[in-house]
Amino acid sequence: MQKPNAVKHMALYGSVYGWLLAMLFLWAGIIAGRFGIGEYSFFDNVGYSAGISVLIGALPGAVMGAMLGHTIRRIFGKLKLPIDALDFKEARKKAYRHVEVNTFLAMSLLVLASYLAFARSPSDVIFFSSPLLIGVLASLYTTNRYMVKFRAWAEFSKRKNEGKPKKLFADDDSLDDDYLLTTESDSQAHYTKRHQTK
Repeated sequence: MQKPNAVKHMALYGSVYGWLLAMLFLWAGIIAGRFGIGEYSFFDNVGYSAGISVLIGALPGAVMGAMLGHTIRRIFGKLKLPIDALDFKEARKKAYRHVEVNTFLAMSLLVLASYLAFARSPSDVIFFSSPLLIGVLASLYTTNRYMVKFRAWAEFSKRKNEGKPKKLFADDDSLDDDYLLTTESDSQAHYTKRHQTK
């Protein structure tokens, strides 16, 4: 089992979610009459929105995902087997914080560009801001999925290296704090001792 590639993972999910979000946004605008040519047929509008969604959704999503993936790879690349519970929690917080802030900033620029290009009145700001929250949540979910893959790889690697049936992670697919078998007290002692020697 290979270690999951954060850049590929985030870029792929980013392009797919970016395209879907752009399609949803465009069709909401077409139905609401905010943009789109009324005399076009249904299939013409489908083709139009699908093509535009690649430009304003899939491509920016892939680029944004790749950039976030580089940072996530750097954060999780510092973790060495066997993974300490507190180290993982710290890395997880850093990754979520980075993804949340940078996705919000990047999505804000896209929302602003869309607003300036298509808005007809100041009241449209609410409509054009709607993809912002969805984009941030999608990025956080994508990051969570990478952590699940990383967890599976770490468990597989530990079993392979040690040749023992003991799991590094619990069976629960969630990312609760207790999924590492290392106890909180042992992890705290190990964490403190290691950082005192640095």
